[in-house]
Amino acid sequence: MAQYRSYRRRDNAGTVLLLISLALVLSIGSIAPFIPTEARTTAELVIGSIGLVLLGVASRLLNRSLDYYLPRTEDRLLCFLKPAVDSLRAYESYGKEDDNKKALKTLRKVASVLDEWNPGNLDFLKNGRVGKILSDLQKNFRGGLLASLKDADKTKARNILVVLTNMDGVLEQTNSIDEEHLEIWSRMLSEYPSPKPQPSKPIWRRLPAKRSHLSIISMLVVVPIATGWVGFALLHVPVEAAYLGAIAMFGGMVGLLVFLLSRKRPS
Repeated sequence: MAQYRSYRRRDNAGTVLLLISLALVLSIGSIAPFIPTEARTTAELVIGSIGLVLLGVASRLLNRSLDYYLPRTEDRLLCFLKPAVDSLRAYESYGKEDDNKKALKTLRKVASVLDEWNPGNLDFLKNGRVGKILSDLQKNFRGGLLASLKDADKTKARNILVVLTNMDGVLEQTNSIDEEHLEIWSRMLSEYPSPKPQPSKPIWRRLPAKRSHLSIISMLVVVPIATGWVGFALLHVPVEAAYLGAIAMFGGMVGLLVFLLSRKRPS
């Protein structure tokens, strides 16, 4: 959709400008010792001002979510569902794992859009037939269908494709879905039931165990220390400047980590 492409262009541009502004602000403390004393204040003001201007532009580009470009929830669902169907159809035809991974990634965004649906604040709807249908649909899509797709062979992918193709076709042909459509989708998704929730693990069992998680945590510690060491031992900057540079880098790494984790959440 043209609206989605416009959203992605603004979003990507805002992300790039945000990272540039962050780099400029963090670089002030690192390059200050190399600037002549008489020009240091002016240089810091110029770099800081450019960083703030870029931050303002980035904020303006990033302040509009996908809801602004696609206000109808059916359009947002179709926006992610269609490329997922294409990727899964390619996987079903050629068996390439990359196509399956693309489909799974996009279908997680479909699940997030479905999770936004709710029957409102009326108890008779939430606890009634419509609420039950919608709740089962949401749980079985994320917890059942997505889980089945992770290790799906071509045959299983073909069966899942039937469900997704039906949803895609309905959204293409109608301006809005109704209770009948929800019931049909929920009945089809009942073939992929969501497993019962497991008891909550103790906090020590929830500590990061994946190698990627450990690498990220290590970077939070190693990169600031390395920055301070390089400044003091190799560039021979004063201890205070090296210390401040390490602190600034740690703050920047934490900010960047939070930003990257937030970007992983489906739009």
